[in-house]
Formats: sequence, structure tokens, C-alpha cells
Amino acid sequence: MEAYRQYSPLYYSAGYNLVFGAYFAQYTAALLYALLEHWDQIKIGAKIGVRQVKSLWKKKEEGEEDEERPELDVHFKLMKQYPEASQWWFAVVTLLAFVFGVIACEVYDTTMPVWGIVLTMALAAVFLVPAGIIFAISVSLLSASSWIELIARMYKSLW
Repeated sequence: MEAYRQYSPLYYSAGYNLVFGAYFAQYTAALLYALLEHWDQIKIGAKIGVRQVKSLWKKKEEGEEDEERPELDVHFKLMKQYPEASQWWFAVVTLLAFVFGVIACEVYDTTMPVWGIVLTMALAAVFLVPAGIIFAISVSLLSASSWIELIARMYKSLW
């Protein structure tokens, strides 16, 4: 390792920097596209999501019906015939994933700090809807590799 460091520091090519910059342009474009073109659907989905999160703590009274959900598309109509999973399952799985991630970072020598897990979960939450919209329309995935590299570089530069 010492001989490698004496030989030359790591340099990134112009092509790599161009691709890295294009990833960030893609993230910005995805967010703007989702907000500008699908704002009404996102707003309706957010209201439904907030209602479902509130239902985790509030018990439904007998005879109380859910508010009618808007019929957004044909896929929603098809999925209505199946029973919905309870929202607390999603909360439990998310909490378990976070706990296991923290345990893995603390027990094993991963060099990943706990704030890195929090940051990646926050980024996943921000890009979940825009990435889902773009995937549904074009079957193209947003790559998370540049975010991962950025977090790794931030960590190495801080410590």
C-alpha cells in the first residue's frame, strides 16, 4: 500500500467525471420531472400516506369506513381486489432493517458510520417516488452508485 501511495495519487479521468456529473443531472431532472409533471398525483399519494401512518396509532371504530381512495389508474383498480397489508408491517420491516444495519456497522469493520445509514435511508425516501415514476414510464432505473461514492468520500474527508 505504501508503494502504491508513493507511486501516484488516484486521478479520475475526464470521462469518469463527466459520467459522475451526469448522474447528478439525472437526479435533479428526476426530481423536477416528478414534481412538475406529477404533482397532483404525488399530493394525493402523500395525503393517503399520511392517513395510513396515522392509522398505525388510531384504532378504527366499528362500522367506520375508509375514505374513498381516488381511482388513479387501471393498476390501482386491479389491485383493489386484493386485501391490503397492514401498515405496521412496513414500519416493523423498516425499523428492523435500520437496527440490523446499525448492528452490522458497529459489530463488523465496515468503516460505515451510523449517520451513513441515516443519510442513505433519507436519500432513498426522497428518490422513491421520482424513481418509481420514471421506472413505470420508461423502465429506466436511477443508479445510486454516485450517491454511495459521495457518502464514502464525505466520510473519508471528515475522518
